[in-house]
Amino acid sequence: MEPRSLPIYHCCSSTSKVPFLRSDWPKYDNVMTDHPYRKAIGVPNTTFTKHAFLFQIGDFCFHYLPAVAVDWSSTVFTGKSKKAVKSYQRMVKLREVLLDFTQKHWFFETNEMKRLSKTVDSENFYLDLGLKNESQFYTDCWFGIRKYLLKDDGSEEKEAKQRMNLLIGVQYGLNSLLLIVIIALIWYFAF
Repeated sequence: MEPRSLPIYHCCSSTSKVPFLRSDWPKYDNVMTDHPYRKAIGVPNTTFTKHAFLFQIGDFCFHYLPAVAVDWSSTVFTGKSKKAVKSYQRMVKLREVLLDFTQKHWFFETNEMKRLSKTVDSENFYLDLGLKNESQFYTDCWFGIRKYLLKDDGSEEKEAKQRMNLLIGVQYGLNSLLLIVIIALIWYFAF
């Protein structure tokens, strides 16, 4: 016997609250910096843009060119095989697969989730993301990613923080060097 209707349960932040991703994403970056991944190769930083062309320029400058530089330097100095550009290409393929799910807003017209939330014990079965502490949400999300996806139990967090501080210092040093080069080029061509 077939049911008269199929109940659809849609549970995400937009069910009870407008998504807060763009405005609060720096909080997530801060959590990743405060509790870094032990094998991190960069300082977490997220920038949102509404224009695909600006995204492509940033992607090329901040992801592809560094991958080429890492591959070139590893080939020249160590003779090891090139892996960074291949990793970048895999990430691009993954991004293309996930594009419809990550870049489009999906609307579901259903009240089943709200009806279900009235019938369950909200203390033990938490459904309303609108009431959740957002900073704790980002911390829990990052710890879950680190534990289950990256297989990092957090036991080496002290070493990971030292590595992150080193990466931040390198980033500031390279930014300072780039600024000096730009000023020198302006000075050279202006006079």
